[in-house]
Amino acid sequence: MPRVELRIFVNREEEIEEIINTTVNGFNVLLIGLRGYGKSSIASRIARILEERGIKTMYIDCQRIINPSRV
Repeated sequence: MPRVELRIFVNREEEIEEIINTTVNGFNVLLIGLRGYGKSSIASRIARILEERGIKTMYIDCQRIINPSRV
């Protein structure tokens, strides 16, 4: 599925770097928050940075999955 494209992204560089370092060191990260707080935007930005560094990523839009077998 295509990633969400960022339109406005402000003051999240520190959080993004922390999440990248955490995942690169082999740990999982779960982004939790209310709708509209930028979770998808942060995840998309992180995926793009990781891919630029040669690390493969995958984006799954869970809101569009009706049947888990389709993942």
